[in-house]
Amino acid sequence: MNTIWRFHRDPQHEWHWQQLSPTQDVLATSTTGHPQYEQCLADAEAHGYVHHVAQPGMRVTQHKNAAGETTATVAKAKAKS
Repeated sequence: MNTIWRFHRDPQHEWHWQQLSPTQDVLATSTTGHPQYEQCLADAEAHGYVHHVAQPGMRVTQHKNAAGETTATVAKAKAKS
């Protein structure tokens, strides 16, 4: 099954991860916050996350959600018209 991995910071500026289904259902989540992104990434890797280097044509956007968490989304870049 394809899954989506979401990494975000909470209002206390700690990093968390979530593993989501293609329909955005939460399958797994970190049990603790991490002060450093690299620590969060290592924890996610211990739970099955595989880091892939960004491919050409992909873009990363960051935004704050309603809870004030910083989130990052990786998506295929839209073709220029």
